Amino acid sequence: MAVLDEVLRFYHYFGLRLNEGRRERPDHVATELEFMHALAFQEASAQASGEDPTPVRKGQRDFLRLHLEPFVTATASKLAETREPFYPTLGQWACSFCRTDLAYLGDRS
Repeated sequence: MAVLDEVLRFYHYFGLRLNEGRRERPDHVATELEFMHALAFQEASAQASGEDPTPVRKGQRDFLRLHLEPFVTATASKLAETREPFYPTLGQWACSFCRTDLAYLGDRS
């Protein structure tokens, strides 16, 4: 329950709400990826209008570090156990993407 509350606080802080008409789980990976997508647009909008994109970048970094990256790493670890080579490769790619995005966003941890 604490994870759900934390995820919802992230969404609300950046002015986003779940669609009330749909039964979306705030912690579902598709919902979290959609949130990151929205933050990328907020970052681009801030840059285009001459505003400081740093708060949005910090939000992306923190959300990625606290929620998406641990999930992706755990999932990739499970996928590495499969015999079909496609899935472990996909897991490795996703981990690499998270690390690259964290580096771009200035992760210092």
